[in-house]
Amino acid sequence: MQLQSNASLHDKLTRAYSLFQWFQDLPVPPAVQATVAYRKLLSEIEALQVKPEELASVGLPVNNNVTDARLAFMVRFTGLPWSVCSLYHDAIENPSWIKNGQSYLVRYTPEDAPKGSVAIGMPLSGFMDLAFLQPTHVWIVNGKVRSCKIRWNAAEAERLGRFIQFSSNRHQQHAELHNVTSSERFIAAIKATVGV
Repeated sequence: MQLQSNASLHDKLTRAYSLFQWFQDLPVPPAVQATVAYRKLLSEIEALQVKPEELASVGLPVNNNVTDARLAFMVRFTGLPWSVCSLYHDAIENPSWIKNGQSYLVRYTPEDAPKGSVAIGMPLSGFMDLAFLQPTHVWIVNGKVRSCKIRWNAAEAERLGRFIQFSSNRHQQHAELHNVTSSERFIAAIKATVGV
């Protein structure tokens, strides 16, 4: 059950979240169970001839705030910042933010790529960092993601922007987050992406 350093943020966070739930004998939400990362972790656990429900005997009972304990465990297990773990946690605990939240356009460009270069865009492996945010309208050119749309709680836009930048920096990319309802900026962002 080795956590690979090159695993996507989504994989690392899903593993940490699921393990905590098992250790505390808490249910894993269906949205998490539906992911490839969860199914892979489950098969690794079963290969050790252990049932997830047996892991509850390993975990220490949490007598205070389960959310804080879960986040602390995720930070320790993944080595990722609290803000990254809490964003994943909020995506799982508040699915309405992803379904009904404010629309944001995410655009990727490498720091040093000239305009119109085929190098523009996030590699698909790096884009998997965002899988838990359920991006839509994903624009892929030459195997690289140039842009996508994400829905999120408008009051948490700044935190989303920091996460997008954290993820893109891991892959030597620059990311811009645009509020889709700000139509002038949205249109300008689309035109810049398309090269009009």
